[in-house]
Amino acid sequence: MNRFFNFFRKKGLPTGNICRSEEEFHKKLEIECRRSVYNEQSFSLILLKMNSSQSDQEKIQKLIKKIHNRIRDIDIIGRYDTENIGVIMPYTSENGARGFLQKIMASIMELKKDVISTIYKYFPDKDNPERIQRKRL
Repeated sequence: MNRFFNFFRKKGLPTGNICRSEEEFHKKLEIECRRSVYNEQSFSLILLKMNSSQSDQEKIQKLIKKIHNRIRDIDIIGRYDTENIGVIMPYTSENGARGFLQKIMASIMELKKDVISTIYKYFPDKDNPERIQRKRL
């Protein structure tokens, strides 16, 4: 890891600025799909869902802050839908996404039992390069 990684991070941002709305997140996902096709590079998407029947906003905010403290500047956090928090990870392999998820789960030990995670890999279709495929891992 670059030694200046933490120096240039914007950790002082309030949670409202680090988690994109559902509409913004899906726009970013669409842009990332187009970029992925153009560059012929895969990327990963991690979805995190609170398991409890009534998700406590405080727990969700804590989860978002923990994710924000671990992501790179190119990664994007946002609401995938009403139940899921999504993390778009450009240029990230399956192993990289799994490693990131393990670090997140280790950092939220008190919430670990309440969080359900899913990883998706997006990659260009070899037969039709203008399309992107999605595979659940």
